[in-house]
Amino acid sequence: MLKQREALAAQKLRGDELKRECCKEMEDQKLPSAAIIIGPSASREKMHKRQLLRHLAGRVGIHHWRDEARTGCSPPPGVTAAVVELQVSEYQCNHSIEAVWQFRASLGRAPHPVDLPIVLARQHVAPPVGLIRIPQMGKAEQNSFTMDRRGISNVLYVFAIVWVVSARPIQSTWLSEDFYSDDCPDLMQIMRDAMNVTAENDPVNLPAILRLFAHDAMVNGVDGSVLLDSKPGAKLPADKAEKDAPINLSLFGFEAVEFLKGEVEMACPGVVSCADVLTIAAQLSIEMSGGPVYQSLLGRRDGKVSRYNDAVAQLPTETMSLDQLNANFASIGLDQTDLVVLSGAHTIGFAHCEAFSKRIYNFSSTDPIDPTMDWTLADQLKHVCPLKPDPNTVQALDITTIETFDESFYFNLQINEGLLASDQLLYTSDATSPLVDQFAADKTAFFDSFVTSMIKLGNVGVLTGTQGEIREVCSMVNPSPPPPPRASPPPPPPRASPPPPPRASPPPPPRASPPPPPRASPPPPPRASPPPPPRASPPPPPPSAL
Repeated sequence: MLKQREALAAQKLRGDELKRECCKEMEDQKLPSAAIIIGPSASREKMHKRQLLRHLAGRVGIHHWRDEARTGCSPPPGVTAAVVELQVSEYQCNHSIEAVWQFRASLGRAPHPVDLPIVLARQHVAPPVGLIRIPQMGKAEQNSFTMDRRGISNVLYVFAIVWVVSARPIQSTWLSEDFYSDDCPDLMQIMRDAMNVTAENDPVNLPAILRLFAHDAMVNGVDGSVLLDSKPGAKLPADKAEKDAPINLSLFGFEAVEFLKGEVEMACPGVVSCADVLTIAAQLSIEMSGGPVYQSLLGRRDGKVSRYNDAVAQLPTETMSLDQLNANFASIGLDQTDLVVLSGAHTIGFAHCEAFSKRIYNFSSTDPIDPTMDWTLADQLKHVCPLKPDPNTVQALDITTIETFDESFYFNLQINEGLLASDQLLYTSDATSPLVDQFAADKTAFFDSFVTSMIKLGNVGVLTGTQGEIREVCSMVNPSPPPPPRASPPPPPPRASPPPPPRASPPPPPRASPPPPPRASPPPPPRASPPPPPRASPPPPPPSAL
């Protein structure tokens, strides 16, 4: 009991020292005191600083706050969030400082004390993935931690690039590196900025996105179908999407892809497909993990169909034989070299206990442990994964360099420290062991081959031209436009009939014309009149009397 108290006291003392060191370093850099608000996702429109959202916080619920005399903190008005004190550790302290410098590199300035009084520690407690125990370099059992994906109970079967049969062959005729140079010239910079946010929020998003790309490519080609949700209320497999197939319940990173798509949509609405966003994100995940730098071919369009049964039929398990894997690769135009090369992606990522528990418990009636696994490693794994493990516990696939994309995966195979049976067989098989030896000794050869195989994988069965669509939201197909009004058929032409006989009509009245001028005629002869009767003369007067 005394020893336990002494240990706790020493731990507290060391924690106080680290806190003082961290705060002193912040003061030396003229940074405000630090605390973190972890809460549910809030709409981006409600955030106070859009630059913070784009370059640091993203959409997973880490909000900025205002310092209250170092006695506590409160969220901005209108933001529902739980306030969590910064439990300072050396890990958090280092990455708190790193985050500020990344902010400075992104925006060209340090956070303003008024606008952004925060040092964003690299906390792994926000959705969609929570890391309960931070992995540390060293022993195998320290390279494991618990993680969860919201909305499912049995999560993460294995981070494994798995190979499937695809009905569509490799197609790259319509693809090009500069496909969006005219319609979205800043695409790559937008994606890089958004990927920095995604990785800062949770570095596990990098291998998660790479795995999403692989699962999308190997089921009917890179068409973004793995991102589609099932139909609401779907119960039958025929109504469910690929992501709900048992082997895909371990996938995560969907919210990260939606965030990336949202950033691209704000700059170039309706231009870049979800399939290309996922392709670029996988490319940058490799680069940001220390892997090769290359440029993917672009120009894919999004599929409109996602089938649960396709994923079940086409995604193999880690127990497949080399012949089975080779057959799957050959069916989509890839070969055994591509299989060995692309398996090298397991240099980053994690696997659930059930993916390898058969190798460390009751392997066979004669061998309790797989004879192709190092016994020391097997004993260490039993501490991580007991016979009845927590279904959420995972183990790093590459126990040497967990978050670094390098050739150590092949070196681990040479010393029987491959975690998955399907990985270790690449060295136990005479057909593939020479390539394992080559890549273990020559990182440049591995990187060059990996770029070639990744581009081949990304060109399998793509939709181009007028096929598919450009989704607005990656989790659902675009709503169908309302159908145009149904055109009624034109009336039938009139029935042909002989023309009726012309109707008799009265002749038109004569046209009125001015009367002709009077004809000149000689004056009529004077009318003969009877001579006037003779005038009666008065009678002569009578004789006068004399």
